[in-house]
Amino acid sequence: MSHSKRCSGSWQRPECGAGKCAAYFVEDVDLTNGLIYVRRSAWRGHLPTPKTENAIRSFPISPNLAAHLTAHLTERKDGGLLFHTKTGQPFDNYNVVTWQLKPLLVRVGIADTHRMGLHAFRHGNASALDSIGAPMRVRMDRLGHADVSTTFGYTHSNAPDHRRIAAELGRVFCPTPDKNYPVEFGSLPKLTR
Repeated sequence: MSHSKRCSGSWQRPECGAGKCAAYFVEDVDLTNGLIYVRRSAWRGHLPTPKTENAIRSFPISPNLAAHLTAHLTERKDGGLLFHTKTGQPFDNYNVVTWQLKPLLVRVGIADTHRMGLHAFRHGNASALDSIGAPMRVRMDRLGHADVSTTFGYTHSNAPDHRRIAAELGRVFCPTPDKNYPVEFGSLPKLTR
């Protein structure tokens, strides 16, 4: 797998914000214990410390991500940044969005990429964590949030979750449905507030 595919795949993980992922050094990855240590961020090719104390953390990674990182590290002959440009510098998030993410979005049929960026992956991951029922404290820890309201702001509901909850509420409030009138629903239209 190419370096850019592995890197973009890693940025899609709940535990990886783009600024953090671009700032990982090889020594921040503990494949023996399945952990990543977040110690710095990356912004426009620089490596400052993260914005908040909660952003400096470690978290467990999935076996799938560990396998991708193992493959990536076996191709490497050096230490330094885990993901970097051909010259060994940190990725510039603007360049990644402009030259990799937006063309990929256009190829998969998303034409309006004006407001699209890597930060959307954090929202998607917060929503995925909610969808799989991750406890709020786990979501906050993985996203590096100190305040639950921040995590709620990153979480967006989806139609399958609404259908699942409606079905569960139906079983609670009407445990014996009328078998003479079976109902099948189509897909939900976009929900409005």
